[in-house]
Formats: sequence, structure tokens, C-alpha cells
Amino acid sequence: MSDKKTDEQKLAALIEALGESVLEASDEEIVEELRLAGIDPDAEAARLKARMLATVRSFRQRALDAARTGYASRLERFGAKVMVIIP
Repeated sequence: MSDKKTDEQKLAALIEALGESVLEASDEEIVEELRLAGIDPDAEAARLKARMLATVRSFRQRALDAARTGYASRLERFGAKVMVIIP
């Protein structure tokens, strides 16, 4: 059991060191590392931006979906016909 904990501590230390390395690196160093790895920095930036925007959109959509479901439930309690339109 102590070996497992030691491995977990080693992994945590490695992750911490990698994070610090990225935080301390200049923009130019990061761009150069990406290029050396065969990654187009502009394309990667666009991909990450699109992913983040989709995540924000999805998160915001959850509240709207919950509101629609709650509204439909309230209407059903009053015996109204319900037709929920999901975009």
C-alpha cells in the first residue's frame, strides 16, 4: 500500500513540475515546442477556443433545459397539453 501511495506522490510531483514548467515558459518557448512536436500553434489555438466555447455553451444550455423541463412539469400539473420544442 505504501508503494502505491509513493507512486501517487511521484505522479503528483511530476504533474506539478510540468505545470510549473509551462507557467514559467515564455510564449515563444511554448510555440517553439509545439512546432517541434509537429503541431500548428494557430490551428491548435483555434481548436482549443472552439472546444472552450462549446463547453461554455453546453453549460449554459443545461440551465435552459432544466427551465424548460420545469415549465413543462408545471403545465402538466395543471392539465395543459405540453409540447416542448428542443432546438
